[in-house]
Amino acid sequence: MRICFLKDPIEFPHLKIDDRQLELVTSHKVRGLVLQSNLKWNNHIESIVTKASKRLHILRVLRRGGVEINGTVQQGEAKARGLCGVGQSEEFTSALLITIRKRIMIKLQGTP
Repeated sequence: MRICFLKDPIEFPHLKIDDRQLELVTSHKVRGLVLQSNLKWNNHIESIVTKASKRLHILRVLRRGGVEINGTVQQGEAKARGLCGVGQSEEFTSALLITIRKRIMIKLQGTP
């Protein structure tokens, strides 16, 4: 992955190891943070939303099983905090938690 701040990026020769050309990628995940070569957050946010959606699935299953809602919301928020804490600012984390909390309540109450 190459990061360049210039309007017209400089073309460098391809890197080779043992006569094998290294693959050039546009994004890479490091310790839970998805870095993109254009320094945008799109892939990182998409990965967090995907993880949160997968974890919200368990809330739907628990609701169908008749589990107490209050404990379930706390459990869902704890899982969401675990997702949000890596590599984000406090403002971004709190906004994401509010969104996830709303989704949890919608799923638990069964409203569309």
